[in-house]
Order: sequence, then C-alpha cells, then structure tokens
Amino acid sequence: MEYIAEIKNVSKKFGDETVVREVFLSLEAGKIYGIAGRNGSGKTVLFKMIIGFLKPTAGKIFVGGKEIGKDTDFAEDIGIIIETPGFLGGFNGYKNLEYLAGIKKQIGKDEIRKSMELAGLDPDSRKKVKKYSSSLPGSMMEGDSPCLSKLFYLVVNVNAYTLLRVNQ
Repeated sequence: MEYIAEIKNVSKKFGDETVVREVFLSLEAGKIYGIAGRNGSGKTVLFKMIIGFLKPTAGKIFVGGKEIGKDTDFAEDIGIIIETPGFLGGFNGYKNLEYLAGIKKQIGKDEIRKSMELAGLDPDSRKKVKKYSSSLPGSMMEGDSPCLSKLFYLVVNVNAYTLLRVNQ
C-alpha cells in the first residue's frame, strides 16, 4: 500500500498548551480525506505541520517518503488551502484554475476543462468567481449554479500533487 503521507505519534505544544496530541495517521494516495473536529481542536495546526509550516514538538511526519524537517523543510509537490481559499474574484473559474495549473505546468487546458465539466462547472462560463454562491462543500454537487465549493474541489484536483489527491 502506497502512502502519500504518514503522521507518526505527532504532538504539538505552544508553551504549556498541547494542541495536537499523539496523532497517528496514514493517508493513501488516490483518496480524499477530511479532518473533522471542533474549533480549536488542532486541525489547522496538524495541516501546517504536514506541509512544514510548523514543526511538531514530538513525532515524525513523512510526505512522499521524506521526513519533514529532516529530509526536507517543506513538503514538496503539495498544494493546500488552509482556512479560506483565495480565488481571484475578478476572473472566471476557468481562468483561476488555469493560473493555478500554471504554477507546476503539469496539466493543460484540456485537463482543466474536463475537470470543470466533471464537477458540473462550465469552463466557458464568463461568470466571475466573486459571483459564485458560497455553498457548503457537503452540497457541492447539488444544483446547476457555480459555487465556490465546486471550485475548491477543482483546486485540489487541478494541482494534481496535493495531499488530498484525486485520481481521474
């Protein structure tokens, strides 16, 4: 079994406060994962440690077979949006994804178009992202109107090297 990321007995403290305690997690390539928890439970801190923005107080994190903080400072070939996705509101969904795909130059226009169509978005729509509804991710496939959750799904998909990897 191939793991894209492995979290082994990871904890994080800020001063005397432990915000992440003894997390063990193995994430398989080709699957989508969600981390649920109440506000302040350490979800964001965990993601920041996985990508190398924060160092764990204890434990080890491996991404793509490399230990974060030892073999590499930051996780390579990972796209992640923590908190709120930052889209360019004055551009349509296709243009936002085209800019993102241009960072790694791993996929082209045809793949972007196909991904948008699979998510129920029209790649030829001129509707600006700032006009998309802000529907919740759980309702991402409901209705025909463009929504930010569909575009967020595509940010994960179009990057093609993200922790939350989606196989076509």
